[in-house]
Amino acid sequence: MVWGDYGAPQGGTITTEPGIDALVLECRWTGSVRIGRLGTQELPPGFYVYVGSAYGPGGVAARKEHHRQIANRRHWHMNYLWPACDLLAVGFRTDTASQEHAWAYAVARLSSAAVPMPSFGSSNCQCKAHLFWFARLPSVRTLRQRVKTKLDVYR
Repeated sequence: MVWGDYGAPQGGTITTEPGIDALVLECRWTGSVRIGRLGTQELPPGFYVYVGSAYGPGGVAARKEHHRQIANRRHWHMNYLWPACDLLAVGFRTDTASQEHAWAYAVARLSSAAVPMPSFGSSNCQCKAHLFWFARLPSVRTLRQRVKTKLDVYR
């Protein structure tokens, strides 16, 4: 199932297979938020794309549901953003070979992307970050072209 640009879904369901995901978020809140060991970080209003992987039980669907909930025990950096951000869409690709870092690099190279919090989501790799900020919502088409892959999008 594919969306044009974050419009209504045209059918299908999110998969329980493992893969890579890109969460598209909107933040209307202005202020700072404490992000685990990263400490207190400014969270500018706008749109965010977070690139991650979903290789645990339940695959992409389980990861999406985990991220939608405000966790009492915040294990991942993303868990700290939910009180301030709304989930707009989940882009994903089922794959057994992780392309998470390639996707993060590709999104980072978009001319309108900024890294609001260095090391966010990338404390266990060499990437600058896995969270990217945009003043305007990047189009699904642009994200697809950048990651150079089929990108299914589910809300």
